[in-house]
Amino acid sequence: EMKDAAESDDTIALKAAHQSKLQDTMCHLRSCSTEHALQKACLQVTLALLDLVPLAYNPFLVMQQAAMFASQCAKGGNLDVSFRTELPLPLECTPQHALTILVRADCLQALHFTQEATFLCSFVARTCRMHRDRLQSSDAAKWTCRWKVIGICTHTISMAIRSTICAIYASKEEQTKALEAWDDETLGELERCRADAKVMRRTVLGEEEEEEDVYEVDETIVNEEDAGDEVIGHTTDIDIAPGNDSSSVVEDETVTEMVAV
Repeated sequence: EMKDAAESDDTIALKAAHQSKLQDTMCHLRSCSTEHALQKACLQVTLALLDLVPLAYNPFLVMQQAAMFASQCAKGGNLDVSFRTELPLPLECTPQHALTILVRADCLQALHFTQEATFLCSFVARTCRMHRDRLQSSDAAKWTCRWKVIGICTHTISMAIRSTICAIYASKEEQTKALEAWDDETLGELERCRADAKVMRRTVLGEEEEEEDVYEVDETIVNEEDAGDEVIGHTTDIDIAPGNDSSSVVEDETVTEMVAV
């Protein structure tokens, strides 16, 4: 008990230190008078929020705010260096680790580092698949409610990454090449995560399932102007919408509300 109390005190002290750092960066942000200084300050606020994600009462809210501030930074360059960190082994990856990886992926896509964001999101999706399908006999590889929530978050962030890809690449060829980074195994797990999100939305919000326009994305780009009429490229049996549609927003709010409850 004394050890648990000491660990709790350490956690409180660590949280207080990160909150103080966040407050300092916000004060610096308010004092900025140029666009360049504002962009640099937003990056520092984003990094301070990243440190708070594992300690926050509502990590999904902190996650959303971190991506919001990241979107105000300058795009490209070497900003991705600040978000690089060593990934855990799949069996050692906890839901908390996965959430931290996802928030980094969300920030990277906001900074237009879509390849790096796709890599991190795919890692979490494959880890979710390992837990869901019991690919390992270890007790650490069980499928739990926490992993289901992580899977729903992974699906939501994958939608944001696809939306960013379609926004920053003008030609369909470039978009197709960028989307090829999603392998069939990852797409299959994201589709199952999407199904979990729809079930959770009906359960928590009591909504009836509505038909949605879903686009096929494996080596496929859909022309948004005539979506549903013409699909360019090779298609597969996996349907995932390459956009930030209304269902993704509802799913994100649903996850946040469920954790709060």
